[in-house]
Amino acid sequence: MGRCQNYLYKDWDPNEEPPMYDSAKVKHTFIEPEKVSKLPEPEDGEVIYLAKGEFLGKGTHGIIERVSPKTVVKTPLPNPYNPSEEVDIRLYVALEADIYKMIGPHPRVPRVYGYDPETYCLTLEYLPNGDLETYIRRHGDSISSRRRYRWIRQAAEAVRLLHALGIIHSDIHPRNFLLDAHLNLKIADFAGAMLVSDYGDPPSGYPSGYFRHPEHEEYPDFVNDVFGLGSLIYFIETGRYPFEDEAVDSSEAQNRFREDNFPDTSGLVCGDIIEECWVWTTQSDLEPTDMTAICNLVDDTLLFRI
Repeated sequence: MGRCQNYLYKDWDPNEEPPMYDSAKVKHTFIEPEKVSKLPEPEDGEVIYLAKGEFLGKGTHGIIERVSPKTVVKTPLPNPYNPSEEVDIRLYVALEADIYKMIGPHPRVPRVYGYDPETYCLTLEYLPNGDLETYIRRHGDSISSRRRYRWIRQAAEAVRLLHALGIIHSDIHPRNFLLDAHLNLKIADFAGAMLVSDYGDPPSGYPSGYFRHPEHEEYPDFVNDVFGLGSLIYFIETGRYPFEDEAVDSSEAQNRFREDNFPDTSGLVCGDIIEECWVWTTQSDLEPTDMTAICNLVDDTLLFRI
């Protein structure tokens, strides 16, 4: 049995190469050490993660745990069965820490309490209302229009902030927007983001087909973020992904976008904003300053509604 930092794994013959399982094939088992008398032996392809606190979730790049009433820790997703991938994931979380440092304190991003360059663990504020997608799907019709419009304005502000700093989020999606105790929106999860200064390096992830520009798939850019913002605004106002009412999967959504076939937004208050994000981005290249035009349109549309 192998042990590294805060997890256990099934070791292999030192004369052989690592099995090279990618993270999607690794089974992660979460154990609170103080609640077991003896730690179990990990199976082949299993990582037994020794919890630091209350488990909140696991993503492509990290494990999120609540370690105090006000803080969470993001730990890079361990994968000793593929050492090169494990190193890459740690570097993505290190990039995330750098991006938070670039942004600094701001109402549209979670507060950072610390980063440990030895363990690559990032400590952030705990946002008690979770992610936007879960909240909207759970509370549905009880969410007022005024609240939804406020979220739309805050989402546009968040994307404008990133672009002004040369940051491409690369995965604009309602699960990557979090809600604080007062239901204010904050953009999060920068481990898959890109810096314009590093453009050309392959990103670590891609947005879902419902939120991805059909002609900008290989390297996410400002255009992709703005296109994704259009889909995000559509979701906030309707409570559905584009084409969700037709049971269309993300691949088919991409095909429709590629054919300039978009959901009807004519009956939506923010329909013109959504169309601007979708249609405009399919007809032009964007610069960071173009998010200012989007935000101005949001402000004009929602002037007397928030």
